[in-house]
Amino acid sequence: MGAPRIDLAAMIGGLTRTFGRGGDFYRIAGRRVAAIDGPNRYTVKPFGYYVILAPERPDGVATDLSRLLGVGIVGCNDLGSEVLGASEGVNREFVRAAP
Repeated sequence: MGAPRIDLAAMIGGLTRTFGRGGDFYRIAGRRVAAIDGPNRYTVKPFGYYVILAPERPDGVATDLSRLLGVGIVGCNDLGSEVLGASEGVNREFVRAAP
C-alpha cells in the first residue's frame, strides 16, 4: 500500500468527490484501507473507542468462527454492504443487496 498510494487516493478521491462521485478514495487505496473500522457511537463498547483493522484473511476467520458457532458468518462494511469476508455458504449477493 504505502504513503504514495494513500496520497494519490486522497487527491483523486477529493477531486471526484467535488463532482458528486464518492468512494474513489477507497477504490484506489484498496480493500485493507476500506475495511478499517473507526471509532463511532454505535459500535459495541469498548470497541467504539478504537480503530480496528480487518483480519488479514477475513474469509478464513469467518469460516473458523462459523465452524465454532455452527452458523454462517459474514463481515461487511456498514456503508454499501460490501462483503469483507464470509464463511462458506453465505450468499454474498444477498448481503450486498441489503439496504
